[in-house]
Amino acid sequence: MNKNLLRSTILTFSTFLSALWIFFMHVNWNYIQDIRHSDPIWLVNGVWPWIHIIIIMYVLLFLIIVKYDLKGKIFHLIFIAYLVLVIDSTPYFLSTLYRFPDTINVVHASVLLPEVLSDSIELSYPESFPGSYMLFHIVHLLAGIDLFAFSRFIFTPLVLISMFAFWYLLTAHLFDSRVAFISTVVAIPTQIIEISLTPNSLAIILTLVCLFSCFSDKWNAKILFYIVAIALVSTHAIHPIVLLVILVFFYFYIRITKLNILDITWKKICFVFLSWITWIFSPSCVMGAGIIETLHRMLSLESRNWSHASTYTVGTGNLAADYVWIQNLTMFKYELYALVLAVIIVCDLYFIGFYAFTTNNINMLKEPKLIMKYFMLLLGVIFSTITLGNLILGGSDTQNIISRTLNYSLLFVSIFIASSFSSLNIPSKSLRKTIKGFFIVFLLIAFATYPFYSYGRDSYINYPMSQEVGSNFFRDHAPDDNLNAVSSYTKAEYFYQMMEGRDEEEDNVRRSTVYVNGWYSMNYQTEVSHDVSNEMTSSFG
Repeated sequence: MNKNLLRSTILTFSTFLSALWIFFMHVNWNYIQDIRHSDPIWLVNGVWPWIHIIIIMYVLLFLIIVKYDLKGKIFHLIFIAYLVLVIDSTPYFLSTLYRFPDTINVVHASVLLPEVLSDSIELSYPESFPGSYMLFHIVHLLAGIDLFAFSRFIFTPLVLISMFAFWYLLTAHLFDSRVAFISTVVAIPTQIIEISLTPNSLAIILTLVCLFSCFSDKWNAKILFYIVAIALVSTHAIHPIVLLVILVFFYFYIRITKLNILDITWKKICFVFLSWITWIFSPSCVMGAGIIETLHRMLSLESRNWSHASTYTVGTGNLAADYVWIQNLTMFKYELYALVLAVIIVCDLYFIGFYAFTTNNINMLKEPKLIMKYFMLLLGVIFSTITLGNLILGGSDTQNIISRTLNYSLLFVSIFIASSFSSLNIPSKSLRKTIKGFFIVFLLIAFATYPFYSYGRDSYINYPMSQEVGSNFFRDHAPDDNLNAVSSYTKAEYFYQMMEGRDEEEDNVRRSTVYVNGWYSMNYQTEVSHDVSNEMTSSFG
């Protein structure tokens, strides 16, 4: 088997699949944009079944790469980039404006950042964590680019690809390129992807760059770590805590195993911690008190909300009540990964643990890769515990932390899964084949179901061009104390109010119609009309 030829063939076919998908979106653009005004899960129905065919083809290519052990970091990263662009970037390409209601406030604050920092305009988040807003303001000034277009065509794809690329490089450094490739692909359908022109998106990359800089103990890598850590602290409230958890964990792992795999010292840990504390308690951080209060509730165990924890479903939003099958698929995803973990642990207990004790070969249990694998699982459990703790004890604003820590939990769990399946320590040939078959079925199910629950949620949070018109109208006419309300009106709430006749609150319906969009107004007329006829004229502009 000529592996170089096979690599070239796979790259060519991967490029063809991506080009084919872009062509499909272009040809079907008007149809997809048209049904968004009448179909609450327009993004799911608009791309079915072609997105699934493309995804399954990519999964088959992935299995060929793993089967023939095709190496090469550049080769792996290009394949991952294509996969991420097709699976995770599709909602952004089809959104026509932006993907989150927050983005409208981020763009507003970024453009007017000098006024915000001079207290002419009071906006708590950019005042407390101005890092990302400064970057977006500079981009807007120097490039003169519309920030909505920048978010959709440059920032979002770049952040999505960079996120998984840095994760691949981190895993390759800890294990090898084979484990890194498998774990990154396995992790893709686990993620609650919330990448837009927001502080959280930039903070993800800054966190991973900090970890990346720990690969080397050279002075330039150390300087990079400290600079990026300061940028991270000034950008986001939660990600410095995530970084601290990872740094402390690996610090003790290195001390216990005596393996110098990362340059993590107490100086770096203390620097991040003291920088974060100093920033949170600084007078300019008006959100600091609320963050400390949430952490205090979690650490003191002063309040418990078990019912909230038992009913909360990450990622489905208001879909749960109206599309139970989407909620079930979301929960099935977590159950599926839990089943895979259980199978791996049982196999390891029997074929490694039991065999080591019965043959008096305890050295098997000291194998570095085995220890590292279970330390990755432990770190995943730690982040899951933080997620659950915030859900039960953190208060009402749960998803701000949950969607951050749960993603990291599943990333580390994916490393555990990948390191197990990359080299099966099972003596029975038939059982090895069975386990490999189980992994293939698991992967196909994970990827095939991903668009349903992910794009189902995206149908609610992808906003059309007329949203900008409506939000500007609202901002111009609403009282000052209602400016923040623009981000609180969700499509789901008003769509179902009017579709199902639950419009008894006339004031709410009237307020929803300021968006002057077929999706929102559902034939309700507003006092001021706007021309939004160009909303669907171009597929990528």
